[in-house]
Amino acid sequence: YQFDDIRFDDRHLEGSIFLFDNEDHPGRVYIDNKVYKMENINYNIENDQFFTKIENDSVFIYTFETIDKISIKNREFKEIYDPYLNKESVFEIIYEGDNISLFKKHTVRFIAGSDNPMVNRSSSIFKQKQRYYIEQGKESVAIGSYFNVLRVLSLHEDFLKIAADDELGRKLQDLEL
Repeated sequence: YQFDDIRFDDRHLEGSIFLFDNEDHPGRVYIDNKVYKMENINYNIENDQFFTKIENDSVFIYTFETIDKISIKNREFKEIYDPYLNKESVFEIIYEGDNISLFKKHTVRFIAGSDNPMVNRSSSIFKQKQRYYIEQGKESVAIGSYFNVLRVLSLHEDFLKIAADDELGRKLQDLEL
């Protein structure tokens, strides 16, 4: 905005940087085989941090230095290495096994609103997205394990399209994984 672009109108903001609608969700914090019940806990996606609101002006922020995992509404989260960000980050555990694990990374992006009618975005938006990661526990994980993970995500049709383009892919289709 320019110097004289003073705006007094109420700008609408859609979405949130928080994973859950409000902070009034009970949760559990797991530390060294002990479980601690918390009255209210939420995840700030933008800051990649869990927090508990203690008072109107006080917030307790959790760090994963000693925490094994955090559970909210039957959803479990833990900190693992994020190859995209090249650092430790919080992931939701979708499935965790000996041979293969599936994790979901929550991200948020701010999209500014505009008065320009050509943009067609009068309000600003916090857009939440997810990325899925497969972690290999043992080096001998079969491709069928990956296929089963893709099936859970309803992405197995894409895998079959790719597989159809090569000789190995045709053999995979013949095996009817």
